[in-house]
Amino acid sequence: MKDTHTLPAPALTLERGQKVTREQLHSLGFTDQEIEAGESRGEMKTRGPWQVATSYRAVVEQIDFETGRACFWPARTLADLRQNGYAMDGRVSLGGVKRSAFTSSYFFEVEGGGYFEAASIFVRH
Repeated sequence: MKDTHTLPAPALTLERGQKVTREQLHSLGFTDQEIEAGESRGEMKTRGPWQVATSYRAVVEQIDFETGRACFWPARTLADLRQNGYAMDGRVSLGGVKRSAFTSSYFFEVEGGGYFEAASIFVRH
């Protein structure tokens, strides 16, 4: 059955090739220290002696590949993790609906020069 729930309004929407401002990065919850360092890593929780991953927290992204528009939401938690090659699959809640997603990253070009790489959770369509 196709999901008919709409996503909540994103905190940030970028068109293809659009640069991001520091204020926009702050709206997603990134700190000045992370912006200066040029990267933000996700937070993984593990359990047991083998350090089995139980959850992963990072900013959420979804990209419309036809238009190139990228939408972002502040950090959320990816749960029900499953190892899938180099990435982790799971489910993330957006707008009260659990959606299929996987770990990824996004490379922002910052206005005024510089780049910022952020760990992310990519929501499938």
